[in-house]
Amino acid sequence: MAVDLLENISSKFPTLEVLEISEWKMTDIEISCQTLKLLTLENCRDLEVVEVDTPNLVSLHCRMNKLPFYSFDAPSLQEVELKFYLRSCSNLWFDDLKKLVGKFKNSEGLNLVIHSKCNGILLDGLNERVLSWLIDLTELRPTIAISSVSLSNLVERFLLDSHVETLSILSSSSKLLEVLNEKLINRLFKSRCLHDSLSGVKVENLGREEDLEFSKWIALSKSHEIMDYKRTSFKLEWM
Repeated sequence: MAVDLLENISSKFPTLEVLEISEWKMTDIEISCQTLKLLTLENCRDLEVVEVDTPNLVSLHCRMNKLPFYSFDAPSLQEVELKFYLRSCSNLWFDDLKKLVGKFKNSEGLNLVIHSKCNGILLDGLNERVLSWLIDLTELRPTIAISSVSLSNLVERFLLDSHVETLSILSSSSKLLEVLNEKLINRLFKSRCLHDSLSGVKVENLGREEDLEFSKWIALSKSHEIMDYKRTSFKLEWM
């Protein structure tokens, strides 16, 4: 019934602009809709194949699905959010991810979030080198997010969702790092909730740690320095 509905969605809902699909239990899905502007796929953990023909789609959000790979025609796409767990994957998997990201307009304007429960890294600007580097992170089993949201706003969104203990921000722009440093140290957030729950932020020179898991994250945050990125790291204290 759900499959038939999606296949004939344009005829049944000729003015449909927003479609949200959650916990889809099948392995494939096909969506064709000329009027659709916002598409969200969330917690569709069995989903492997997505075919989307939506020429007027503006916003795409895919969160915690099995694979972040989609075949789609969406030339008007402006806003992108992909969020998924990074597990043991083949080189082909990463090749498909590169192809997907390459379909987005201004793909190098996308930003990357890598985090576990306690540690987070935000990276300004996505390129093929960074995507290739992700294959080395599978051992850490992090959560990955690729977003078109500006890094300044992404920092705030990330901290609202994840109360990490350490945060490293990487950017090729010293000016951007200065702005984000001031924002975090002085807790200049739009969200009052975040301002109240984050009790302290200090710049930290992350060094060697006895904790093996944490030491891997330190090495991860430092590895981008050889890729022309500058890094600022913070220790966060929460109420």
